[in-house]
Amino acid sequence: YGVQTTVLHRDAEHAVYRLRSSDGEVIKTCYPVFPGITITYNDVHASYCQMGRAAETGLVEINHCREGRVEYQLGEDYFYLAPGDLSISLSDGAISHSSFPTGSYEGVTIRINGKDAPRCLSCFLADVNVQPDALREKFCPQGQCFVARSSQAIEHIFSELYSVPESIRKGYFKVKILELLLFLSAMELDSSALAERRISNTQVELAKRIGAYLSANMDRRITLEELSNSFHMSQSA
Repeated sequence: YGVQTTVLHRDAEHAVYRLRSSDGEVIKTCYPVFPGITITYNDVHASYCQMGRAAETGLVEINHCREGRVEYQLGEDYFYLAPGDLSISLSDGAISHSSFPTGSYEGVTIRINGKDAPRCLSCFLADVNVQPDALREKFCPQGQCFVARSSQAIEHIFSELYSVPESIRKGYFKVKILELLLFLSAMELDSSALAERRISNTQVELAKRIGAYLSANMDRRITLEELSNSFHMSQSA
């Protein structure tokens, strides 16, 4: 994860890493589930973190937010996860910059490497196609990020991952990964969902400037008209 990383624990069952940032730290606890498939618990107490990854291509990365907020950039677009939200994207192994607007974040990351993932996953779920290649084509056909907002179905799958008894953890992870892949394979996609959940770089930068302006002037009432004039934009925008 980069030079600012300390290995707190590592054995055949799991590894724990501490990533330092300018204003806090990130604790990542990683478990191998199947060959080529890992699950990582992220415990963040920082507003920003730079995470370096080994150079790997063709990885599908699934993120679920339990608490807090996370902001990440894909090309010129920004995506945000709130509690209960799910994202699916491709990880190219490049340096990743993650921001946490509330200063804290808790969630799960599942990474699937199609080159190493066992073919037997489809044997367990013969009625659906759960190959990593199929997930990439379904959710990230042009390299974009897919975001699904919180729902009862997503909550059902992930809620149990945050309270797994250690005695059954190894086998339970395998069951939950299979359940998640089955759920994703059967999920119906709304063609307009991606556009609605993608925020441009221009919008994000403007929102942050306005947010800083409001924070610096909390001792007085600021009207929409004042903001419109100060930032040269319409009141409706």
